[in-house]
Amino acid sequence: MFKFTLRDPKSLKIAVSAMSRLITEANMLYKPEGIIIQALDSSRIVMVDLNMPKTYFEDYICDREELLGINIELLEDVLRRCKSEELEVLYEDGSGRLKITAKGKGVRTFRIPLLTTTTDRIRTPSFTFKCRANILSDAFKATIDDAALFSDYLKMVFEQDTIIVSASSEKGDLETRLTIEDGSIIKIEVDEPSAASYSIEYLDNIMAASKLSDIMVLQLSTNSPLNVQFMMEGDAKIQYYLAPRVEE
Repeated sequence: MFKFTLRDPKSLKIAVSAMSRLITEANMLYKPEGIIIQALDSSRIVMVDLNMPKTYFEDYICDREELLGINIELLEDVLRRCKSEELEVLYEDGSGRLKITAKGKGVRTFRIPLLTTTTDRIRTPSFTFKCRANILSDAFKATIDDAALFSDYLKMVFEQDTIIVSASSEKGDLETRLTIEDGSIIKIEVDEPSAASYSIEYLDNIMAASKLSDIMVLQLSTNSPLNVQFMMEGDAKIQYYLAPRVEE
């Protein structure tokens, strides 16, 4: 069994809502150290990983480890009904349901069915990224929106102190430079210059999680998956691994 309490579910609501942009169902691994919710989208282009250690919760009780399945869309619908209220979530072994209690003006109890998982736990990919950057979330979101005017894909190039984002088609082209000097990059580490292209549609859906943090983390190597991270309170974080576009 596990049980946790959140004084304010705002960040959990944002994270689950962002996940629902890409997936409908997910694996939920609960263990004494915390809860991990993971899934691949149906096209297996992006992996989503929401890691909530026990420090994220007001109270957290868990007596063992178990992997369950959960409908993310239904969870989002329930959480949307929970405003700035204390939230208590309980799963009792063998019940097959997640009990969500919202305590505010009245006490409301929701019970949603859990799913039988047919797969093992999704392992978080292990990559040695050549480039890492902490950048302003709103600056990167604006860059994606600009690139969407001209293409379905954008190209990212990491240089020593600059990230260059470009997009082009018959409609026109765009080039945006993000630098430490202009304040859009907080920190950047480049072991070697790298470049890769990614789907703008997927990036736009990923950026739904930008409401969690003013600063985001990007990691990549040439033609490798892009790792995007948003930190939450209590050392929790949501991260994505987005497959690159394969150039023909």
